[in-house]
Amino acid sequence: MTDQIKNQIVIYLIEDDASQRESIESLLVFKGYRIKCFTNANDFLKLNDIHRPSVLITDVHLPGQSGVDLHSELLKRTIDFPVIFISGESTIQQSINAMKQGAFEFLVKPFDINDLVIAIEKACNFELKRLSLNPSAAGHSQREENL
Repeated sequence: MTDQIKNQIVIYLIEDDASQRESIESLLVFKGYRIKCFTNANDFLKLNDIHRPSVLITDVHLPGQSGVDLHSELLKRTIDFPVIFISGESTIQQSINAMKQGAFEFLVKPFDINDLVIAIEKACNFELKRLSLNPSAAGHSQREENL
């Protein structure tokens, strides 16, 4: 994936564990991605402008609202972009629920960082292909899509 393509995509990362968040953020910045980090789902949902194209990486277990519940809320708001779930304590049922909702990938901690990078690259390619079929969705904010 070229740097020009990476610069078009925003990676949203929601992880409440500071060391995990900082580690993933550092890696993605090093790899040339644009990244915005959050510690919980509620702060992410307060965004007035959710950029497209984008990919969401979220922990399943977050304070307040879970990653799976966040994904469900985004779908209710017709915000549909690839979601990569990461979790160290998820149950089989949570994994199944996430995949039924259309999760792009589900990685169990501790995961190989290369598996995360591969999942991100695949999710980015998927997002770009989907938006090329529906160019009106690219670059729109959550607010614009809800109008």
